[in-house]
Amino acid sequence: MKKIILPTDFSENAWNAIFTALKIYMDVECHFYILNAYEPGVLKPLGTKSHRRLDVIYDSLSQHSEKELAEILAYLEINHKNPNHSFETVSVESTLEVALQKTASEKDVDLIIMGTQGATGAKQVFREAIQ
Repeated sequence: MKKIILPTDFSENAWNAIFTALKIYMDVECHFYILNAYEPGVLKPLGTKSHRRLDVIYDSLSQHSEKELAEILAYLEINHKNPNHSFETVSVESTLEVALQKTASEKDVDLIIMGTQGATGAKQVFREAIQ
């Protein structure tokens, strides 16, 4: 069985990557990890004075990630009835690079399929990931 990570930021490009992966591996037994990494660390410069507000923002980011992943999973369970495919969602408070490395290692993943608008961002992610 192939293990494949499908990173998503819930954009159209991410959906296109998911649908493309499902088509490419239509006849292959696969377990797909639909991964969303959210990075509250960018909020840290706000300082320590407003910890309560930051906690609310962190919780909001986590809840949004879980909600969106649940919607993707529900859609796939209803509209993608392929007995070769199973799905699992992964919501990670981290950068995309770290989340991909950690998930790929923990889940012994064979492949990562992602959609991007242009190659620049993807090159940077994977250049940092292999260093």
